[in-house]
Amino acid sequence: MSKDITLYDKSIDPTNYTIVGDKGMGKTTLIKNLLKILIRNNEAVIAYDRLFQFEDILPCYDFVNVVPDGVNRQFCIRQDTVENFMAIAEEYRKQVLKENPKDRLYVIIDEIDTVYGTHGPITNDPLTKKLLVDMVDYSRHKRIETWGCVRRPQRVWMNYYEQSERIFLFHVSGGLAREKLLQTIGSKEMMRAVSRLKPHKFLVYPDEIDIYDSFGTKTLDLGTQENEE
Repeated sequence: MSKDITLYDKSIDPTNYTIVGDKGMGKTTLIKNLLKILIRNNEAVIAYDRLFQFEDILPCYDFVNVVPDGVNRQFCIRQDTVENFMAIAEEYRKQVLKENPKDRLYVIIDEIDTVYGTHGPITNDPLTKKLLVDMVDYSRHKRIETWGCVRRPQRVWMNYYEQSERIFLFHVSGGLAREKLLQTIGSKEMMRAVSRLKPHKFLVYPDEIDIYDSFGTKTLDLGTQENEE
């Protein structure tokens, strides 16, 4: 039987989270559950949505250079360069913290290997490089909480995993992907459990080997727990 899991807990300092799994295993369902929770709680969110996954939840913008006018706390950027996305995210972070220095910005990145990995964009822009490093290495100090989804974990830089508070593990089938995850989590027992997972079921590293369901998550909401619809 699947268990519930807390996705939203503001008692934890902003950090990084990684969602890993093959295509169609439930990563998008999980991240959409998170987005619904963040919207319900009026959190500041910017998403990088290259695959048009979030347009039914968030207002989306193509080829913009600044934070769009009229943004109501949550929006996503599509079909744009990483340089533009990171510049807009930093601009929005400053806006959010200017209004409330104790607030945080949630940065949601689908296919994070295209942004922060070996097959990511080759950028010579020093500002973009600095913003990417700051997003991962100094998230708590920058008040950024990053959620990255990936189906090719072998392409993501190792320090992203090292800086992740938790790694959400859906079924992973590729040999290189499994090798990278084993190197990351160091548990053959957990990797064997990952190989047996059905769609929409996942494990969480470094927690115990408990099976969770991406359709039935639980949120810690302003100090009380309730089931997410």
